[in-house]
Amino acid sequence: MGGRVGLIMDNQANFFKSRANVLGHIVDGSDISKTLEILCRDTEAIDPAMRCSVLLLDKENNCVRHSAAPSLPDFYNEAIDGLEIGIGMGSCGTAAFTGERVVVDDVFKHPYWEAFRDLAHEVGFYACWSHPIRSRSRETLGTFAMYYDEVRSPTEEELHLIEVQATLAGIAIERIQAEEALRESETLLQSIFENVPLALLIKDANHVVERSNRTYQTWYGNDADVMVGRRSEQVEDFQSPEDARLMNAQETEVLATGKPSKREVTRVFVNGDLHTIEITKFPIYDQNNNITRIGSVSIDQTEQIQVKEALSLALAAAEGANKAKSEFIATMSHEFRTPLNAIIGFSEILMSPNFSALRKERTQEYAENIFSSGKMILELVNDVLDISAIEAGHRKLNNDGVDLGVLFRECVASFKRDLEDKAIELTLDIADDAERLVADERAIKQIVLNLLSNAVKFTQQNGVIKLIAWSEPDKTVIVVEDNGIGIPKNKLPSITKPFTQGHDDPHKAQKGTGLGLSIVNSLVELHGGNMTIHSIQDKGTKISIIIPQDYRES
Repeated sequence: MGGRVGLIMDNQANFFKSRANVLGHIVDGSDISKTLEILCRDTEAIDPAMRCSVLLLDKENNCVRHSAAPSLPDFYNEAIDGLEIGIGMGSCGTAAFTGERVVVDDVFKHPYWEAFRDLAHEVGFYACWSHPIRSRSRETLGTFAMYYDEVRSPTEEELHLIEVQATLAGIAIERIQAEEALRESETLLQSIFENVPLALLIKDANHVVERSNRTYQTWYGNDADVMVGRRSEQVEDFQSPEDARLMNAQETEVLATGKPSKREVTRVFVNGDLHTIEITKFPIYDQNNNITRIGSVSIDQTEQIQVKEALSLALAAAEGANKAKSEFIATMSHEFRTPLNAIIGFSEILMSPNFSALRKERTQEYAENIFSSGKMILELVNDVLDISAIEAGHRKLNNDGVDLGVLFRECVASFKRDLEDKAIELTLDIADDAERLVADERAIKQIVLNLLSNAVKFTQQNGVIKLIAWSEPDKTVIVVEDNGIGIPKNKLPSITKPFTQGHDDPHKAQKGTGLGLSIVNSLVELHGGNMTIHSIQDKGTKISIIIPQDYRES
C-alpha cells in the first residue's frame, strides 16, 4: 500500500495539472460530457491502475445516467445507464441514494454487488469506490467512481483525491446548469422583448437604430429591416423639428449622465390616430460597465395599467439576468482566467523546443509563476467551498486549546515577503492572559490569516499593522489594525457579504474573491462571537473580533 501512497504523492504535478485543466474547460464553457471525460482521463493519469466514471442523477426517474467513463467498455456503460438508485444497487447506485461515499474493496464478496457480479467479472475489476457529486447546497448531482483490477482499500490520499475530483465535477455540472439557466433567461427576455405590449427601441451611441420590437414596428408602420441603421427622424413621425431636437437631447443626456430620462410626447401612429406616449430612455452597459447603447421604452397611456404590469415584468427579468451575468463574469471568469492563462502561458514556454533546459534560473521563475497561479486557483476554490460549507451548516468546530502566541507568529510568517517588499512594520501585542484560547484552532487561524491578508493588501508602502489580543471576563478579543487606504463609508454595511469588494476604484481594488471578510464573520459567529469594523477612508481600518471563553460547539 506504501507504493500507492508514493504513487499519488509522486503525481502531485499531474493532480494540479488535472485540476487546472478541468477548471479551464469549466471557465471556457465546454460541453459537460467533454469536461467530465477530461476529468476522468486526467484522474486516471495520476494512477494508471485506476479507471473512472461519472454518473449523473436523474431525479425524475430515480436513476443514474452515464455521462463519462472513457476507460470502461461500452457494454458496461450501457448496462449501468438508467441504473435505479438505492441501497444495494452497486457502489454508485447506493452512493447516489444515500449521499455518502461507498467504498467496496471486493465487489465479488460485498452484498451491494450481488446483482452485478457477472458484469464486473466480464469487465474485469474487483474494487469500486464511489463518491457523491454534490452542489454547493449539498444536493446530490451524481457520482464519481474509481475502479481497480484488484481487491484493495483506499489510502487517505486516495480518499482525498476522489473527494476533490467529485467536487470538481460538481463545479462543472453547476456551471453548465447556470449557463442553461442563463440561456433560458435570455430566451425569456427575447420573448418578452418581442411580445410585450410596449414599443421598445435600441440605438447605438450615435442615435442610430439597432433593434426594435413588433409593437414599435406596428405603431409606426415600419419593418424591422427598414428601421435598422436609421436615425429617429427617419422612422418616427415627429410633430416638429423642435420635438426631434428634444428627443436627441434626451438621449445625449442619458449617454452623458448614465441616468434614465422620461418625457411625454404626442405621436401619430400609422393609422393616423394621435397618441400620448410616455418615453423613457435608459443607458445600456457592456461587460466593462461602459455605456454603449440607449434603450427606449414607449408606453401608450391609453393602456396604462396593462403596460405598467408588462414593464415591471420586463425590467425585473432584465435586472435579474444582468445581475446574474455580472456576478458570474466578475467572480468566476476573471478570477479563474488570470491564473489559468499564466499556467498555460508559462507551461507553453517550458515545453517549447526553443527553450533551453540549461536556463535553470528562468525555469525556476516560470515554475514559481505556475505554482503561485495554481495556488491562487486552489485558494479561490477553497474560499467558495468554505463559504458554501458554512452557509450549508456543514462546517463543524472543535474545542481546541489554541496557543495564540504560536498561531499569531505562524500567520505573520506567511506574509514575511509581502511585509518586507512594502516595508510594512507589523507589531504583535499579546496579553499574558490571552496566550491560550478555547476555540477551533483551524478556524481561528483562518480568521487571522484573512484579516492579515486584507491589512497587507490595503496598507501602503512603509505602513503599520498591529495584531493585538487580550482577555476580558468570559471572552478573548483579537484586533487587526492598519493605517491603510480604509473602506468607503458606503461599503461598510455590505462589506461582509460574499463577493463584496471594499473598493470599486480599479486603482485601489485588489485581486480576490471578496469572500475573506464573509468567511471571517461566519466563523466568528459560529463561535458565538461578533466582529466590528471601524474604518475611515485614507486613514485606516480596525477590525475587532470577540470569541467567548465559554465557547462550546452547539
